[in-house]
Amino acid sequence: MVRALGYPTRAARDGREALRYIQQHPGEIRLVLTDVIMPYMDGGELSERVRDLHPRVAIVLMSAYPVGEIAELVAAYPELPFLEKPFTTESLHRVLTPLLGPPARAKDRREKDRIRYRDRTRQSS
Repeated sequence: MVRALGYPTRAARDGREALRYIQQHPGEIRLVLTDVIMPYMDGGELSERVRDLHPRVAIVLMSAYPVGEIAELVAAYPELPFLEKPFTTESLHRVLTPLLGPPARAKDRREKDRIRYRDRTRQSS
């Protein structure tokens, strides 16, 4: 869904793999979208460790567990956006856009529109 919105993505099998990738590619990651419940390292711990390494990386938590079952864990991170699975592409877009800005495709499309408009106005002059 993230890729379909136009944002580049990297996937990890679990929190440890995600953290290892982030450590090996400093500055490349702008957002971590993590499940709250994962093997080896839950989303909360991953969030804390990512913040320690790169405080400017945005983090979004998500889970298919009912909020009541994971309320304590989610409550520990009130500043982080939370998506309850299943969620729609539209709801994901509403969360990601303020954190990342419009996807590259949208930016590219706007730039192409500006160029076309500029070219049309020059031709009509």
